[in-house]
Amino acid sequence: MRVLLSLVLLLFTALPLQASYGKNVLYLSIDGLSRDTLSTLLNKAAVPHIGAIVSRGNFRNMDLPGIRPNTLQSYHVLLSGGIMSDTSLKVEGEPIEDGVSVFERLENQIPNLTTVAIISEPLNESSVPSLNSLLRHTKGSVDIFNPIRRRTLRQVSRESVRALKRLDSPFFMFVNFTNVDAIGRRYREGSQRYSSEVKRVDWVIGQLIGVLKTKGLWQNTEIILTTQYGYRKNSQILSPKVWVASTQKSRFKGTSLDIVPTIYKIFELNYKGFSPELLGSELIY
Repeated sequence: MRVLLSLVLLLFTALPLQASYGKNVLYLSIDGLSRDTLSTLLNKAAVPHIGAIVSRGNFRNMDLPGIRPNTLQSYHVLLSGGIMSDTSLKVEGEPIEDGVSVFERLENQIPNLTTVAIISEPLNESSVPSLNSLLRHTKGSVDIFNPIRRRTLRQVSRESVRALKRLDSPFFMFVNFTNVDAIGRRYREGSQRYSSEVKRVDWVIGQLIGVLKTKGLWQNTEIILTTQYGYRKNSQILSPKVWVASTQKSRFKGTSLDIVPTIYKIFELNYKGFSPELLGSELIY
């Protein structure tokens, strides 16, 4: 009996931890949030939940990879790790190639992973081509894909919290917030209204962190927080100067091309063998 018990204990301790809890990534974009405003609010401890993310990892300045601060191009980088050509912008945006989006590649590599996309169109900006065209190939391969449409912050909050409550490890979830960008376009970066909108997003991020903690997933979920483009200081002019905040420490200042490879690195995937080849490198060790 003692020998049998020893064998059972040995078998139990040999089981991989991955089978117990999996890995999770919560990928968030605060569209149009300048790094000047975010740095100021972090220094003042005015965005405590973003601060909680930074305290586990760090905050780094970065830039767009030689592209204009255009919504469609910027999203192509954030959701695929690749760059859309300028010519495709003139035809409503060619979709991300089949099998190339971060959702599809993760699904193909990790069969038991649940993928979630809650993507909102820019508010009050009718001239921007639809993100629906960009993700034409992707929608069918995402487990929870809320229709791409314009959403208020309250709607984003409600849908993202509801989705997160349904999830168990492992999962990958992308959510973007468009309200800060809308205020930047209407008023300017650095205005009181602009900073107030950032604080409202921070409150929603706090709700998401609260769900993770309630479910016992906070320590096992990596959060990557970024923006698709920023604004020049105290202006309404879009800027390629962006940033990344993460629960894992970034080891260098890169470009937004480095974010998708970092997600693959967190999931321990060998992204360097992907075709087409990714142009960025992981930001973490």
